[in-house]
Amino acid sequence: MTPAEFVIASAGKTFIAHTIDLSGSPTDILNSVRRVGDEMVLGELGTPELL
Repeated sequence: MTPAEFVIASAGKTFIAHTIDLSGSPTDILNSVRRVGDEMVLGELGTPELL
């Protein structure tokens, strides 16, 4: 799913909310958590070549 983005203008911050479907198997859930983690790292680094 596409993350939701919330801008807190008074603080100059952006909050990004990721969703994880908890109805799948433990493996599916873990893969979703890893995907979100990968997206967070790529967002910080800006490029997958740095991984």
